[in-house]
Amino acid sequence: MAKQAEKKVVSIPRSYREAPLRPTSLNEEARTVEVVWATTTPVLRFHWETGKPYWEVLSLDPAHIVLDRFRKGISVLDSHNRHTVDAVLGIAENPVFPEGHAESACTVTFSAEHPSALRVFKEIKARILRHWSFGYDVIRLEKTERMIDGIPVYVATLWEPFELSVVPVPADPNAGARAHEEVLHACEVITFRGSDMTEEEKKRLREEEEKKRKEEEAEKKRKEAEASDDDDESEDKEGDDGKRSLGATRAAERAVKEERRRIAEIRSAHSAMPHAMEEDKVQEYIDNGTDVRRGP
Repeated sequence: MAKQAEKKVVSIPRSYREAPLRPTSLNEEARTVEVVWATTTPVLRFHWETGKPYWEVLSLDPAHIVLDRFRKGISVLDSHNRHTVDAVLGIAENPVFPEGHAESACTVTFSAEHPSALRVFKEIKARILRHWSFGYDVIRLEKTERMIDGIPVYVATLWEPFELSVVPVPADPNAGARAHEEVLHACEVITFRGSDMTEEEKKRLREEEEKKRKEEEAEKKRKEAEASDDDDESEDKEGDDGKRSLGATRAAERAVKEERRRIAEIRSAHSAMPHAMEEDKVQEYIDNGTDVRRGP
């Protein structure tokens, strides 16, 4: 059975993932450290409509990532706190994508002036702070035929990273944005009608298509009924107008015929009189509507 893409735009919150640190990459003099900020490791999420679990995989093909911000440098924050400049510890830049795109690393530079940044850098060096997390928006998500433990896999084929954070504990991948500061964004979800769909999904799709078909059929009948009513009204109006026009024409013809009779009888009566009237008097009788049959 050929598969047919089905696209839908939904609203979802910003996502977070753990980003592993490479401790051997630390440069104390430059205050830099290399962080593997993204990998293709599946992360369990929950469906925005059904609440059922699915695996999210990030495509690390650079063509699938909006990197404009990152290439200019994105903020390194203290625990995803984006509401104050005091929470900015440094900058992350220079994302690289090795062949195979299984992971991507970047360089983090800590501030030389910010007391909190200097403290965090020292604790990273001492391996007291080891956990990183990054926030990103998924713009396009595609369902695949792949399953892990019976759970479907979706691949983010268009997404944008916004910030990288040092955190006290690993990010909860299922938390999304914090409830009190949740900001939703649009995400296009692409699924396929075909062999990769479950029986429940196929049933729901059939029901949705049947519902849509009935709605379209009902709308079509409604429009046809309205058009028929308009035609009937138009015909009735045309019929009434035609009858009124015919009646007016016949009445006008009778009036003309009657007027001709009246004028002819006045002139006939004038001719029959022993003493003919002047023409002006005859015209006066004609003009004032005198009818010989009814008298002056």
